[in-house]
Amino acid sequence: MLKEMEGDSAPVTQFSKSSSFLASKQVHAVSISMPSSPLGLNPENDKRMSNVSVNHDKSSTNFAAGPPTSSRSASPRQTTQAKSYSVRMQADTTLNADRLQLSDQPSSCLIDSQRDKRTMKSFKSFKTFSGRLERQITMLRGKPVEEIKSSEGPPPQEVEVLPVDRYFDALDGPELDRLKDAEELILPEDQEWPFLLRFPISSFGICLGLSSQAILWKTLSSAPSLTFLHVSPIVNLVLWFASIAIVALISTIYTLKIIFYFEAVRREYYHPIRINFFFAPWIACLFLVMGLPPLLVKTVPPMAWYFLMAPIFCLELNIYGQWMSGGRRLSKVANPSNHLSIVGNFVGALLGATMGLKEGPLFFFAIGFAHYAVLFVTLYQRLPTNEKLPKELHPDLEDCPPLGSRVIGRFSLAWWAYTFPMTGASIATIKYTNEAPHAVNLALSIALSCISSVIVTSLLITTVIHAFVLRDLFPNDIAIAITKKKAKIVKKNSHIMKLSPLDIPLREVTVSNQ
Repeated sequence: MLKEMEGDSAPVTQFSKSSSFLASKQVHAVSISMPSSPLGLNPENDKRMSNVSVNHDKSSTNFAAGPPTSSRSASPRQTTQAKSYSVRMQADTTLNADRLQLSDQPSSCLIDSQRDKRTMKSFKSFKTFSGRLERQITMLRGKPVEEIKSSEGPPPQEVEVLPVDRYFDALDGPELDRLKDAEELILPEDQEWPFLLRFPISSFGICLGLSSQAILWKTLSSAPSLTFLHVSPIVNLVLWFASIAIVALISTIYTLKIIFYFEAVRREYYHPIRINFFFAPWIACLFLVMGLPPLLVKTVPPMAWYFLMAPIFCLELNIYGQWMSGGRRLSKVANPSNHLSIVGNFVGALLGATMGLKEGPLFFFAIGFAHYAVLFVTLYQRLPTNEKLPKELHPDLEDCPPLGSRVIGRFSLAWWAYTFPMTGASIATIKYTNEAPHAVNLALSIALSCISSVIVTSLLITTVIHAFVLRDLFPNDIAIAITKKKAKIVKKNSHIMKLSPLDIPLREVTVSNQ
């Protein structure tokens, strides 16, 4: 009997030494409690094992198996013996859920709920004053303060203001609205964001295109040199009311964004491209006054001119000041969209002159001419010492919305902002033809008017298709969700090396006979 015990203890000592030798390199330990019968070690009888519980973490994986339903009895020697074996197991201790038939629905639900809470916190960081305005509105509706605080949890982290260089480093594309490969977002990329967060300031470009068309058709219907076209003033009336409806709708939506997501609006204001579109709503209002149908009103009071030019003047004080002495010097942020911040001066001067004003229109014309000269030189003749402008922001003919293949490709609402310069050229040509009638001038007026109308019509059709058919007119606004610092690049293995059975490291398995 003692010899049998000594014979059985020899392999135990041998395997114990081997396990202690591998202790320094051991990463995972597997402990299996098994029955006294050797049938428990037979893989053919693994169906007899029941009550399997798994506790898996970074350091260990434990299997606890209940006694098998076997009628054989174990010997006394086997019930008191504990043996250690070194067997080859997979280096990855991840369990096969299909093989063990374990249900992980409670844990997955917990993970999903935690992910939803993090998502809501990230969205709340863009709300006005981190959601304080929404809390006050909820309190006014009669909801208890304790219930509001318990549902919100800890306060979200406030969104930081980004320097202008960060936008150029993290974003790409003609409007700096595409994320570079090595960058990350502070909002989830795999979800659709709230509509107000996806509604950009560049949507006011639609107002510029439609309202400028109202002016064009008003000029066509009243031009003495184009009376043979028999253009009805009803066209101007319909376009003017359509422009009024679009301006009211877009202004209402963006006002709601300012109220509930002010932090997102602030990030748009510091964007080197989007900041110029803050002039667009006021320029569109100037266009509406200029395109007012004669069937409705003959004259406009001068007070309307002062009311519309006041916000433009305030924006110019802030933006032009940053161009000269702030953190947004013109040599750094000059791009074709800067024309929007200057064209308001010329439109306001033209409108004021038609109303009979003198000093105000002359003042804004002088400001616009001075800054446009500086912008023209900076944009087209950049100094070699300055940072190069991205290729997509080079001022060339590709900046205009094309009628060819690019319309079929990626669509942007900012293309609407490039339509009114062509419309302005058409209107100027028509007025020149009225003063100097000639066949060439007449043909040029008709050609430019047709081109302008076709461009606006094609963009309108494309916008409707993307809005109601493709439903991708307002994707997630990447430009407002970039991080303050560049993300660290982590190199990942492009493939997983397949190991042969001989390369699988040894793991210690302790078998306890019960």
